[in-house]
Amino acid sequence: FKLIRGNGADAVTTISQFDSCFWCIGGKPRTEFLANSLIVKLDPRGFVQIDQATRQAAPGIYAIGDVAAKSDAQRLASYAHLEGEFVARAILKHAKSGQLSTDQYIAPPRFVALSLGPRDGAFIYDSYHISMFPGRLV
Repeated sequence: FKLIRGNGADAVTTISQFDSCFWCIGGKPRTEFLANSLIVKLDPRGFVQIDQATRQAAPGIYAIGDVAAKSDAQRLASYAHLEGEFVARAILKHAKSGQLSTDQYIAPPRFVALSLGPRDGAFIYDSYHISMFPGRLV
């Protein structure tokens, strides 16, 4: 397995061996039913256009996770769950006060954790990569 990060002269190549590899590439939102909406707008790929700060597609209408138009770098389940928590708090605040929340969503750095057995694994947080193999930390 070869992973290439960056472009041109800045590219860094990592070669790793695995027993198996599970690919998860691409995704298409199931938003066809919104194609003719006068309120919610879709981007050319079918994702719901949102205010990146509030996650709203229109006042009081939220879109998060796989249907929201956002950076491809934020298309991870961990981001969807964080967006869900943010929106749940905004809806609760709206229900209690009658006012739409103006809180700003701030995306966390990208992270991935991969278990390679009981004592092995890899963790990537933003631009940091930590790998653990028996008896050593790389």
